[in-house]
Amino acid sequence: MGLFSNLLNSREIARLEELAIRSPAPSIFIRLSQLYLEINNEQQAVGSVERGVEHFPENKELMLANKKFLSAKHQAEKEQIVLKIEQYPNPALYVKLAAIYLEEDDFENCRKVCNDCLEHYKKNAEIYLILGQLEDRRGNLDECIAMLEKIAEHDKFNYTGLFFLAEKYKERGNLDSAEKVLNDILSFSPQNQKVIDFLSTLNSPVIEDSNEKKNNVKMVSTSSASITGIRQLKKSFIKIAEVEGTKECILMDKNGLVIASNIDDKNQEELLAALVTNIYRSSEICKGSLLLGDFRDGIIESEGGNIFLMSVADMLIAVFAEQTARTGLLQRAIHNFALKITQG
Repeated sequence: MGLFSNLLNSREIARLEELAIRSPAPSIFIRLSQLYLEINNEQQAVGSVERGVEHFPENKELMLANKKFLSAKHQAEKEQIVLKIEQYPNPALYVKLAAIYLEEDDFENCRKVCNDCLEHYKKNAEIYLILGQLEDRRGNLDECIAMLEKIAEHDKFNYTGLFFLAEKYKERGNLDSAEKVLNDILSFSPQNQKVIDFLSTLNSPVIEDSNEKKNNVKMVSTSSASITGIRQLKKSFIKIAEVEGTKECILMDKNGLVIASNIDDKNQEELLAALVTNIYRSSEICKGSLLLGDFRDGIIESEGGNIFLMSVADMLIAVFAEQTARTGLLQRAIHNFALKITQG
């Protein structure tokens, strides 16, 4: 293309760019893309189409143009990755190549790359994640779960894969399995709000009695407890909160999931639950080196007040109290509540 043509194109591009800002339309972005290609500026051509898609995500012409650019880009990337795999094979390259095929909905080549990877790297969790996503897109729930379970087997800290597995368990109706996986995530990410919120959807709604509302105690019903049992536990829990000098009470599992508390502020509740979880885990770490048995109960004293802790069944009870609180009464209320739990 000659100098004169380039000059005309540059002027037209400047005019259309200004028009795209003042009065955007799909045809403007399409034309800009064509003009940029004519002056061999592929980056700006792609950018024009992408801007058009942002403004008009449903426009078929823009979507088609964007798909063509992505296809060309992916083809170049795939060729480079295949060359690298031939020279210096490693699982990350297989994962990247499989992900591109998956994005293109090329399930056959995606599966082939995954199988090639597993021939050399049988425990690669990321490849099993891609296979799980592939089966999910194909609508094969059981096959999807089978692939995701391999992630739990080979990489217990793979958050994306484990969370996806919990979602699929719930979809299939395996709520207990979903809960277990979510608690596994909380073991290494105890304050993950997304996981905590997901767990709450697996449980029954919060039960509140009108004559107990003044105590601000809320208790989550789980699949392992009846409504009657929950109400009885709640009444015992209220006895702790009624002891003079008591400030906050929390019943939680050992992964930090709150089962009951008298705390209205959710952020404050989560912070105290995290504190208690860290205290318990620290004691678990130290007990071996100090030749101590399992943690059962204890009191942490400080200038700002005391923390009463008790481990019962698979749960932790934590009570934050003022220094002036009557220790004997408070401990008795805590032990009575623990008896209710152990005796059902």
